Amino acid sequence: MVFTYMTKDGIISNFCGIKSDFYLNDPFEDSDLFSSDPILEEWLNGSQKQNITTIRKKLENILPLYNLEKSFWENLENGPRQLTEKEEEILKRLELLVDPQKTNFLGKKINSKIGLAAGPAPNSEWLKFYSELGFDFLISKTVRLYQHDGHDIPNIMYVDKNSNGEFEETSNFRGTITNYFGIPSNEPEIWINDFKKFTKQLPKDKVFVMSGVSTPIENTREEIINQFRELVKISKEDVKADGFEADLSCPNLKSNEGSLYEDTNLLKDIILGMREEIEDEYPISIKIGLSNNYEKIIEEVGQYINILNLLNAPPSNVKVDNRTIKCGICGRELYKISFPILEKINELRNNGDYNFEIIGAGGIGPSTIEYLLKEDLDIFYSMATEAMFSPFSAKLCKMIINKYN
Repeated sequence: MVFTYMTKDGIISNFCGIKSDFYLNDPFEDSDLFSSDPILEEWLNGSQKQNITTIRKKLENILPLYNLEKSFWENLENGPRQLTEKEEEILKRLELLVDPQKTNFLGKKINSKIGLAAGPAPNSEWLKFYSELGFDFLISKTVRLYQHDGHDIPNIMYVDKNSNGEFEETSNFRGTITNYFGIPSNEPEIWINDFKKFTKQLPKDKVFVMSGVSTPIENTREEIINQFRELVKISKEDVKADGFEADLSCPNLKSNEGSLYEDTNLLKDIILGMREEIEDEYPISIKIGLSNNYEKIIEEVGQYINILNLLNAPPSNVKVDNRTIKCGICGRELYKISFPILEKINELRNNGDYNFEIIGAGGIGPSTIEYLLKEDLDIFYSMATEAMFSPFSAKLCKMIINKYN
């Protein structure tokens, strides 16, 4: 795999022969998103032009919704931080500037193509919180059939590229973070009851997808397939979620459950096993990562899935003090890789006459989404990093989508 990131001279990103110029121009250069609301203009430091730099700086200086100094389990127990009165006011004003863009998704009519990726919402309290922030489809934090502690903190660190093009820890948030959780999970009895509570209060114009992953015990193909069969059955019959997402691409696991999508024969057997288990057209999504074999993946499983979700956080080496750790990279930096891949996947789906939906992930947020909108791709958009760090991400993205309709 070859990665060529954009330089100040405008070199076009190249991944596996996929090229794009999504990010050669500032999409907000002539934008006046908030000109009708002086309070919002004042919120953006009185800027006369709401350009990409102004929005980025504002979003980078907001107190994260997720407490980075606490463990996953403490965040799960304590829930998101309380919004300030000023944030509540901004959200209300943003809502007045958003026009619903009704769209069909998994048999429901929802208000936009903006959703929450798996990760930020580990339980019903977090899911309800993000639903109220304007996310119209919500994917749960990935769960397992066995209790699993995951990795110790720090799970999230701020990172940026240094002069050598390497990721290193930084003291300030610049849009990119590490993902070093290891998919922690409660035992099924706990998360089943909790997710059931959320589905019972889910608004009719929202979609909830449960995400799950296999946990290697004997680490055989049969065990992997059977665990996904059990997970999709729980999602459909017990949780009563609108769909199930098989996480096949976690970037920071020591065993092979994080790269199952690369074995296309096993991938097909997993999906066919789930289809056999539920015996109907219950929506199934698969989440995958970087690959040289997207054509093969779609050829093998495109007819059996309802959603293809990508790009999951790719693994990378990160310099921390005097050592190097391997973990997933999430956030804004990924758009240079994920956006041209999404363009390619959109083309492969349309040319192959497949019916699955595409959920774009990896670097999507208010300061990048317009690049995808300009390409007129028929996809849905999900956020994780932006959602964890700003309460305004969903509504800002909706405002930008309004410009194109």
